[in-house]
Amino acid sequence: MMDIQEIKTNAAPDETVIRSELIALAQEFLYEGLVVRTWGNFSARIDDDTFLITPSGRSYHDLEPEELVKCSISTGKKLESELGTPSSEAPMHAIVYRKRPEYKVLAHTHQVYASALSLASSPIVLNDLFRERLGAEFIMISPYGLPGTKRLHRHMEASLENLDAPFILMERHGAFLFGENYNDCLIRARTLEECARALYEERVGRRDAPRAAIHDDTPEEKAAVRVIGSIDQMAVCVSCDPELQCLLDRPMGAYLDDFAQICGVKIGCDPGKNNVFFIPEKRQAVCFADTIAEAQNVRAVLEKNTRACHIALLEQKKPLAFWESRLMRYIYQNKYSKKAQRKE
Repeated sequence: MMDIQEIKTNAAPDETVIRSELIALAQEFLYEGLVVRTWGNFSARIDDDTFLITPSGRSYHDLEPEELVKCSISTGKKLESELGTPSSEAPMHAIVYRKRPEYKVLAHTHQVYASALSLASSPIVLNDLFRERLGAEFIMISPYGLPGTKRLHRHMEASLENLDAPFILMERHGAFLFGENYNDCLIRARTLEECARALYEERVGRRDAPRAAIHDDTPEEKAAVRVIGSIDQMAVCVSCDPELQCLLDRPMGAYLDDFAQICGVKIGCDPGKNNVFFIPEKRQAVCFADTIAEAQNVRAVLEKNTRACHIALLEQKKPLAFWESRLMRYIYQNKYSKKAQRKE
């Protein structure tokens, strides 16, 4: 993997260099846990008219430079000469490039604490420390819209009109970060997540102990998996997340849109058509999928939604509408995930 710290950003690189550097950035975000699998999207401005963006449904770990898709800044659509399918959020990236010409690199992430904090009331006023570090007086949260829709993009554009900060949160969806160069964008994502975690802990009134890495299992979780084995020949992992313990006795709805897509519409003690179910008497949540890596991804989204749930309870906000969750689950299972599987 290219070291992101070694990327030179002062010169005017040609398109080949931009492609390589954009992939290096996406992989660094992946390595640091700021994105997982195919989630999120990254782009880089080529010139005043065009930008490159990561393709839809493609894992970052082995993404090739030629797979990046060139799009028009004026329309947000791919150029006629392009064969790949750009991220559905390409129009959102184009909006920022049109409105904020000083930015050259954009990252849309689903990072844990920033996503959870997107359930808070907007704006969130920052203290002096984070105000200086983030270069903003407050955190703005754009109203919700289904992923990839014009409504989401319109809300983001309207919020951008009243914003001079180099990032924005999108309600129930994630973070959108703007950088003058690659390192600028990466450092901003790290700082935002640190700030969001501090704000989360302040609001819930306790220190959090998140999983160190998506593939880590506690001894208790490993023992539980040995007892369960597999479910319908699918791989299994278990969550004994401390933040989840007080929520296991009730059904959990989708507070974040990727939870509806990847975990299920509403989680309880019966797996049903979901990829998670609760065992309250054992204080466990069981996650399952075709491979262990996918099951661990399911668990990561469950634990992120858990933190969003805690913020939502404080704000007295309900889960996503049932029909929205069902729609996203259907689209993900029948289109997006199959596309990702073909590439992996």
